[in-house]
Amino acid sequence: MPAIDSPSTDTPQSETAPEVRDALREAAATGAEVEVAALTTPYERSIALPDGSVRAEISTVPIRAKSDAGEWVPIDTTLEYGDGWWTPEASAAPVRFGAGGSNALSQVRTATGEWLSETWPYGSLPAPSIEDDTATYAEVLPGVDLKLTATELGMASVYVVKNAAAAADPRMEDLGVSLEGADVSVDETGTFTADPDVESADVLKASSPLWWDSSNGGDADSPGENMVGRPVEHSVSDDGIALDVSATIDDAHPIYPIYVDPDWVSGQPNAWYVDWAYPDQSYLSANADTVLRYGRWAEHGGYMFFQFGIEALAGKQILAAQLSTYQLEWAACPNEPMQVRTFGPQQAGFTWNQMNHALWGNVLDTKDPGDHNNCGGGPEVVGWDVTQGVRDKLGDGYVQFGFMPQNVNNPMSRRHYGRGATLYVNYNSPPNRPMDPQIDSPVRQCGTAESPAYVSGSSVVVSIDQTDPDEGNVDTNIYLFRARDNADVIYTSTGLGAQGRRSVTFNGLADDTYWWTSRGSDWKIDGNGWSERCYFTVDNTKPAKPTVSTTATSFAVGKAVSVSMSGTSDVAGYQYWLSYSAATSTPPASPVAVSRTAQLPDCNQRVGGTRFKCGNGSTAVSVSVAPVDAMSTLWVSAYDKAGNVSTASAVKLYLANGTPAARDARVENGHGWLTTRMIAPMSASIEDANENPDVTPMPLTMPGTSWQTTSEVRPGLTAPVLRPKEPTAPNGFISTSSAAVSTSESFSVSMWVKPGNVASPNVQVIAEQKGASSQFQLQLAESKFRFCRWGTSTGSENWGLISTCITTPSTVATGEWTLVTAIWDRTNQQMRIDIGSSPTPLVVAPNLRGSTESWTSGSGFSIAPIPTSTRFSGLIANPVVVPGVLDSRQLGSLSQFASPFTS
Repeated sequence: MPAIDSPSTDTPQSETAPEVRDALREAAATGAEVEVAALTTPYERSIALPDGSVRAEISTVPIRAKSDAGEWVPIDTTLEYGDGWWTPEASAAPVRFGAGGSNALSQVRTATGEWLSETWPYGSLPAPSIEDDTATYAEVLPGVDLKLTATELGMASVYVVKNAAAAADPRMEDLGVSLEGADVSVDETGTFTADPDVESADVLKASSPLWWDSSNGGDADSPGENMVGRPVEHSVSDDGIALDVSATIDDAHPIYPIYVDPDWVSGQPNAWYVDWAYPDQSYLSANADTVLRYGRWAEHGGYMFFQFGIEALAGKQILAAQLSTYQLEWAACPNEPMQVRTFGPQQAGFTWNQMNHALWGNVLDTKDPGDHNNCGGGPEVVGWDVTQGVRDKLGDGYVQFGFMPQNVNNPMSRRHYGRGATLYVNYNSPPNRPMDPQIDSPVRQCGTAESPAYVSGSSVVVSIDQTDPDEGNVDTNIYLFRARDNADVIYTSTGLGAQGRRSVTFNGLADDTYWWTSRGSDWKIDGNGWSERCYFTVDNTKPAKPTVSTTATSFAVGKAVSVSMSGTSDVAGYQYWLSYSAATSTPPASPVAVSRTAQLPDCNQRVGGTRFKCGNGSTAVSVSVAPVDAMSTLWVSAYDKAGNVSTASAVKLYLANGTPAARDARVENGHGWLTTRMIAPMSASIEDANENPDVTPMPLTMPGTSWQTTSEVRPGLTAPVLRPKEPTAPNGFISTSSAAVSTSESFSVSMWVKPGNVASPNVQVIAEQKGASSQFQLQLAESKFRFCRWGTSTGSENWGLISTCITTPSTVATGEWTLVTAIWDRTNQQMRIDIGSSPTPLVVAPNLRGSTESWTSGSGFSIAPIPTSTRFSGLIANPVVVPGVLDSRQLGSLSQFASPFTS
């Protein structure tokens, strides 16, 4: 079991460019290597491999350049003429050479596009002769030619001094060119830098100047055989380097011609060697001499070095690293074993005397030919296993490799290597740190050590989001611990699969507190850190039965009373609901119960007939409810944070001695039109059945007597009823002259209905209008009763913008009389539909609207309102609309075709 630290919330993610992920996906699909074009540079490129890893190729010299068409092409330093300059065909460090006829010698362009110019201080230059990559300006001084060569890194400048008379020219005591647009300085290794005047332009570099003669086959390209370049006496100023050739060769007895080499490069030289014969000379890769000289010959002895930037490999798993070098020749025997080690970090281009021997690292690879006298053979590529060296140096941002003999006391063979080397690194990106831990079942937010989440049951399902920069298969290892002693409880693995969200189940959990965390793995390397800890407590003990009470001394239907609730210390909240009967020893089930597997309810939520109230342990809370019938009961259960629910307690919403709650007094202010108490034919204005003298009668008007008929509403009772859809007068319908009830307060609407056709998707049985819109409607919708209430909490006239509708679960029978009652109970914030005389509703839904509404007026209470296309087809008897809540006593009267009013 690995040690797991508490992860920081800002643990970095391992990132891979989207282009790499796309290339890896393509490589996996095709089974072929895919180059990541977006990451290609003159020095580097990245290759996506089918196995999900990536190979980085990093070179010490540029090996490609961008063409004018924007495509990568091989470096080609062959000079071509255009726009008054000689320019290499394809260069990563663009240079251009003057065409003669002026003092313009050369220009070097920085990576930011600026050109730095070298000018010849002794008049106009002749036109150069061109051979491949070299421009030769003949006789720039008597007996002196100047050769400019385009290289991978920029340019090389070589003065060819042909004879002693030329070397004795006084101008050879201060030979140099002027550099315009940059300030020149020198560092501790003797390397010159030209810092451009333009802000953000790259610095140019030049090695300490060298010279050699024609002995042993020396020429303008390189010293002869095993010789090395020797230091040139020089001075530096802001605008360039001045060479004192005369003083340098004094008493040297050179073989003419001699060659003097200063130059500039744009970028970072990455290959050099040191030689104990000239311990203060830097042999950085900027010079014309492209050979690295390793080993011992005569008075010379040298080590060579390569440097590679590896910033992009930070955080990667290094699978393998191979350094490819190019051995030009064995220049001298014996053939002693040669080894490569890490070195540094030390500033590139250091000299023999500056080399810090304490910075040599462990041996990475050794080449031992066995037969030390076998020194033959032509040029060859030599590969070195430097895997551990790259791993060791990832944190430095770059790696330096040094080559030295296996035994420095043995004679060293002399070898020449090219300055171009390539580091091939195969790497794998570790999976990202898993993010967003969740508890999926029961649905909970992850908790902390101080405040864990609470769950119930013995199984918990958790999930985590796992990604992998390489977009390959990734696994997630998930560990569960017991919090009180951090004991390991469960380890599980999701197995290799596509990245994304993955889940596991912890089974067999006892009541206790736990925490879990996870870490990715691609089965090659573990991920970049642990996920955040997710704490939870398993609790399967339900709270004690709550204490509930009310101080009310009288009860009336629809009138609010305050009820107090309190429980034990583990209570998180209460669920409460109304029953439409007296209290019983066995509590009825809550219409909507708290779930042990779902998210805990919103404390202000209402679902169906159930409401919820947040609790805080034993601290009492209160709610406001109203009786819904003569004998109704409030039931209350407590629940804890795990979703465990207590046994319900009852609060009687009637007197303890059994005296029922009073009727809702507001009902007496309503209106009714009892057609079954009338004689056919009825008049066009049906009188109000409410005879209360305090209520202004409100007649119900019919356009004509053809809107009525007679029907047997019960066996033996044939009476007048309303027939709203016949005739189909386009503007005629049965209505009152003004609003019969304010829908901002509790109201009830009831009637006997005999549908003629229930198949229509939506027909209006009754409605109360406000202008052209309804305040409420009772509808027949797809064979079911539906009660809708419109409203607004802003008081605006956009009445139809906000609505709530409830629909009965059972279908309506065609051709049968049914007493249907719809109630909006503002105190209990409910809409209900009752069928028959039972006060227990067929359907209940929460409805909170009405707190600021004031709808005391409208255009009237209507039966089967327009349009004709949605008008109710059937019969209606005894419509009643009242403020307040109708109870079972009044519904009983209506079921017997009697008045609900007591006056």
